[in-house]
Amino acid sequence: MNVDLRLRVVTPAFLGSFKPNEPEARIPPIRGAMRYWLRALIGGAIGTNNLARLHEVEESVFGSTRGNSPVTVRLMETTDLNRGDAKLLPHRDTGDRKAMCGGRMKLRIAAKPLVQPAPLEMALWASLMWLTLGGLGCRSRRGAGSLRLEAADTTLAVGLSQSILEVITAWTTRPANGPALASLLYQTLNDAHQYTLRYLQLERAAANMQEPSFPVLPPCNALVRVWRPVDDEPLDAEKALMTCMSERKAALGERRFADAFGGITPRRASPLHATIHQTDDGPVVVLTYLAAKNPDVNDLFNTMTPSWPVCPDSGVYP
Repeated sequence: MNVDLRLRVVTPAFLGSFKPNEPEARIPPIRGAMRYWLRALIGGAIGTNNLARLHEVEESVFGSTRGNSPVTVRLMETTDLNRGDAKLLPHRDTGDRKAMCGGRMKLRIAAKPLVQPAPLEMALWASLMWLTLGGLGCRSRRGAGSLRLEAADTTLAVGLSQSILEVITAWTTRPANGPALASLLYQTLNDAHQYTLRYLQLERAAANMQEPSFPVLPPCNALVRVWRPVDDEPLDAEKALMTCMSERKAALGERRFADAFGGITPRRASPLHATIHQTDDGPVVVLTYLAAKNPDVNDLFNTMTPSWPVCPDSGVYP
């Protein structure tokens, strides 16, 4: 059984390759992104201090050095690829690098023979988290490498829940505007969390949601927001995001900004993920903050208007 996802490159993806200046989509970074968002889903169900259980569940979907994965991820084809120069730092108009600036790819996610549907469905929920909240390649946490789901073939998706099939189908249609996208994101996050609980055979999420030591998507994450910049092109929306972040950095200072959004010296990965979506009303930015609540993050979000929270504040973290 398998599901084919046809994806389109929305913003330049800064990818590597064995050929100089020819960035290409490869399976290892795609599986890595899916693992990342799978861990975020699992953590939202089992809590933030059970790393052994986290690794056990991750292994049951994508395998480990101790055993093969019951799920395969294959890149079936790429079409209309547009490789060219793009700005790594668009708000500064600097940092030209070769990137995949456009094109389409078909991804096949399949269960191996005799494997039950559950691991495949868990992998599909992880892929939806990646595609709707994340990106691919360098600077993907700041809007680069945004991909959108254009079409899906679920003909051979035998045994999967109606929920995952409906959500996949919903994402193949462009939302009308920011509020419609926020509503679809809420449904996707909620359904993904409910299936994760069933996969783990839990009635409810663990109560020990302290500040996480790894990325976690809580059951109702108050820090997922849809922002509609004034710009009409995806690249302009990415530039608007980086300009907004730069202004916030100047206001907070280097150290305080790094505490909230990550930094270079010392190197700290940013807990803020941004990805560019397209709606009938124009491009929007989806912002996901995977860390304990921070007033500086709320201040940043409050400067971004118009914007819409994906779900109400649930007080997940103290």
